[in-house]
Amino acid sequence: MANQERSKNQLRIRAGTALDAALTASGGWEQPTLRVNSIVGRFLAMVEAARPGLSKGEWCALCDANNGYGLIEEMHAFEEGGGSLYWKTLWMNVEDTPGIGEKWGIDAAALIARLKSMSEVEQIAVAETVQRFWTLSHLPTDEALDLATSHPEEWPEGVARGPGAGERVSEGTEA
Repeated sequence: MANQERSKNQLRIRAGTALDAALTASGGWEQPTLRVNSIVGRFLAMVEAARPGLSKGEWCALCDANNGYGLIEEMHAFEEGGGSLYWKTLWMNVEDTPGIGEKWGIDAAALIARLKSMSEVEQIAVAETVQRFWTLSHLPTDEALDLATSHPEEWPEGVARGPGAGERVSEGTEA
């Protein structure tokens, strides 16, 4: 993970391979703050547009089966030069979690099939939503899920506290 220091709206990060490539490809090293904000704005818009309409039970099963997903994905993405595709494997964790369908009242096989058939952009939107959920895991499940499936600019100030926001989820935390 990138070393970071945050003070108000200032952030110091180390550019991994993906960020370096994005800045290099667009001349963004001239004004990296503008370019990074543009990239992130487009990414957030893409996630909102591409997020599939899943039921509450399906989202809960996905989040439950992928507890801690964001920490693992980001660690490997940076260590491997930004090329991690862990977001393509979220369905595997659902498949490998015994009783997940019964626990959340869903057809797990149908969810797995749907996840496998999603476009790459939809899979990225699902991965981002799962990571947001775990960032919000200190909240009641319904509230965390409502926020995770909404645009972060709409979140109340100070609501994010989980992985990526300064705290780790304990191993016993469930969706």
